[in-house]
Amino acid sequence: MLRKNGDIAEVEVFGVKTEFQNKPAIVGVLFELAPDGENKIQFQSIFSENPIPMFFYDRDTLRFIEVNQAAINHYGYTQEDFSQMRLLDILPKDEAEEFLKESQSLNSKTRLPSVQLHICKNGRQIEVNARKLQMKYKGLNSNLVIIEDVTSRNLQELERQRTIAYERAARETAEKLRRRSEFLPKPLRFSLDL
Repeated sequence: MLRKNGDIAEVEVFGVKTEFQNKPAIVGVLFELAPDGENKIQFQSIFSENPIPMFFYDRDTLRFIEVNQAAINHYGYTQEDFSQMRLLDILPKDEAEEFLKESQSLNSKTRLPSVQLHICKNGRQIEVNARKLQMKYKGLNSNLVIIEDVTSRNLQELERQRTIAYERAARETAEKLRRRSEFLPKPLRFSLDL
């Protein structure tokens, strides 16, 4: 990237395709690569004021490093709550155990599954797309995670599939009744139009 003063700055751009308010969106973050290898956020407001939930966690301890206001609002935990928590605390027990096993394996390139369950402070489970970027942040090996809550969308899709299955079953039943009614005496014949 070329600065106003003519200096060249090495940057890393990270963007993910997501959805915001039921519309396609791209969330991006621009990092300047410092000589010591630590990425520094050019625009802190991109993270802290972003309407999409995001957080940094330490890859070694799995502790939350920083959480934006959208994540605080979405999950219901306070900044203080998050500062005392690990990533495992927002995962259901079985998923947390699996994540911990994977993160402790020899090839510890643990990946967050694209869709996973998270637990909000009130106990409600939500389905999220979790996208992550590995980087140094505040001197720690960390991951930036961008969260897209897909609970509603997945419930709508499930309901759509149920409706399609119900309509298919109703059509098949109506067709079977029509075929059988051909053998009934005329006064008992009927028609089902669905």
